[in-house]
Amino acid sequence: MRRGSVSIDGPKNDAKTLQCRSIRYDRAKERREKLATDIAVLVELTEMARYTRYGSSGPRGRIGAPQRTYDAEMSKDSATPIYEAEALAALPKFTACLTFCNQALLNIHRQMPREVRYVADVRRWLLTHAALQLHFKRQTDPSSPLLNAANVYRLVEHSGMASPNTVTSYLKEIENFGYIEAIPHDDHRVRAYRMSDFSEKMFHVYLGVNLQALDQMDGAGRKEFIDSTPKILNYMHPVFAQFMLNDEFLYSPPESISLLTSTTTGISILNEMTRSIESLTEKDVDRINIFIDSANAMALRYGTSRANVARLLKKIHNAGDFGKADQGHWISARLLRDYHRWQARKFAHASRAYVAALNSMA
Repeated sequence: MRRGSVSIDGPKNDAKTLQCRSIRYDRAKERREKLATDIAVLVELTEMARYTRYGSSGPRGRIGAPQRTYDAEMSKDSATPIYEAEALAALPKFTACLTFCNQALLNIHRQMPREVRYVADVRRWLLTHAALQLHFKRQTDPSSPLLNAANVYRLVEHSGMASPNTVTSYLKEIENFGYIEAIPHDDHRVRAYRMSDFSEKMFHVYLGVNLQALDQMDGAGRKEFIDSTPKILNYMHPVFAQFMLNDEFLYSPPESISLLTSTTTGISILNEMTRSIESLTEKDVDRINIFIDSANAMALRYGTSRANVARLLKKIHNAGDFGKADQGHWISARLLRDYHRWQARKFAHASRAYVAALNSMA
């Protein structure tokens, strides 16, 4: 790979696509005001996520917490289950867990399409988790390495997905948008950062959604605990991010889903494709019927062009993983199983990181 490029499953994108011009003072003020508004939206979305169910419109329609199951390893110092990915994906309630998470994250994407783009494709997802790992580690241990370009690159170098130039350009871009802030440092040659208040809140919401999704399976009450003890997320973020950064299956997923996960809008399209599937009971089936909106409707929802959505659908159609028949649209069983395995690894990491955070606080 040449320096200054990024490779995801083969294609290369010049690092210049991440560059952003400096902004004027008045524009910076506008963006600070926009971020303050966005934080208020996130608070509202956090409350909405509590009641995200099919057929639920608020507290009165809320379904009661499921009974706790013991199909998972129990942590030594906690009654909270720790899951292994393969076992998790095979549990009967896994689909309910995934459906809840998808619906909540799709709601956030609809409300905040620009902000979500910084974790919506695999490359940005990897860089963002590296930045989060450094930032939240220093929240609990001030002697930990700084959030700067060199340390972010050190965390992602093993993936082969980003060059030092790409990392530097990425940090400059998200600084210009107010997602990170420069902090004073003794060595003026090193530009150090911290995540902005908005970014902290956004990723607290993200973790909360995933923990609440796990609660759909076992009723362990993770979401209630983080609501009452939010500082646990400062301990959980570094552990969770490190698990994600070390998992090659997550940052280099199977071909059936990588065509979508490597693009900004693709992961939301993938979530839309799979959210209407309640279960996959027939193991020998090749195709699963789905409901999916038109390309035009999805484009409007996620702030992109119809042509872009159509192009992504065409790619997975050509790969044999999506199509249309008399009964409607379908996806391949291969795509669904790979997607379930991919998501199960994330949830498994979240379950383990949560318990690690509990133990660290204790």
